[in-house]
Amino acid sequence: MKKLLICFMVLGFVLVFGRIAIAANTATQSVSAVLPGINELSATGSPTLTVAAPAAGDDLAAVTDSSSSTYQFTTNQNSRKITGQITTGGDMPTGLTLDVTLTTTGLASGSWSAVSNVVLDSTAKTLATGGKGRTGTVKAITYVLTPTLDADPATYNRTITLTLTST
Repeated sequence: MKKLLICFMVLGFVLVFGRIAIAANTATQSVSAVLPGINELSATGSPTLTVAAPAAGDDLAAVTDSSSSTYQFTTNQNSRKITGQITTGGDMPTGLTLDVTLTTTGLASGSWSAVSNVVLDSTAKTLATGGKGRTGTVKAITYVLTPTLDADPATYNRTITLTLTST
């Protein structure tokens, strides 16, 4: 009986202090966190700028659309810019200019400034500059089509490409 009692005591000792010994063991791990550069830009809308016939003897009037097109962006990098250019259809013909302005007021975060009335052609032009930030809600893109009598009557379709890139 004494041997059985000693066996139980040893077994109890092993169980109690064995758990404490196991609980005292530690392990370490190395954790890596990767945050890539984020430069996301989207645009929506397909404005139609239709020049109205002027009264006899008057000049053609410029046409403005600031409600059909919007954009949004998010970037976690400094020294960024948004460029714009005509990428299909070629430059605007003689007698027509197409200007664009991005609204940069009221961004959710970051400090950006826009260049007003940038004349678009097939060369990338800076439309806005800034750093880390995001638009939050959608922001307006304003297009202005300015005609002269030198432009031939036609429908001119152009694709405008906006790009978020480094300055």
